[in-house]
Parts: sequence; structure tokens; C-alpha cells
Amino acid sequence: MKRYNKLIEDACEVEQRHLIGLVDAFFNEFILSKDDIRAIMEEFGGTVEELYHYIEKLQVGVRSDSDAKQLKRLRQKYGLQH
Repeated sequence: MKRYNKLIEDACEVEQRHLIGLVDAFFNEFILSKDDIRAIMEEFGGTVEELYHYIEKLQVGVRSDSDAKQLKRLRQKYGLQH
């Protein structure tokens, strides 16, 4: 039983590191806060690739800080809070 618990604990730590790495990667790729990315991830039910394309749709044409109004409209369109 001790070994089982250790394996579960290790698996949870690995999973947590992977999720943190995924959030960091999306943060570096897209103009969204880490909190927004986490919120999207909590509600999203597809694969990582589908998640990437979903977030990419939110970012169409938004690659500079001056496009903040467009980003806000996209968030509202796709039902994201901020």
C-alpha cells in the first residue's frame, strides 16, 4: 500500500509539472494571462491540440497590446470572463 501511495503521489507531481508547463507555453504563445489560460483549461473538454486551436481562434488578429479592445470582444464572443 505504501508503494501504491508513492506511485500516485509521483504521478500527481508529474501531472502538475506538465500542466504548469502547458500554461507557460500557452502564455508565451498567446496574449492571455495565466489565470485566463487556466480558466479556459478548466472548462475545455478536448485534446491539447484542440485547446491550442481554440485559444488560437481567440487570438486571430491580436498580436499587439494595441488590439486590447478586439481581444475583449473575442473574449465576450466566446464566453470568457475578464
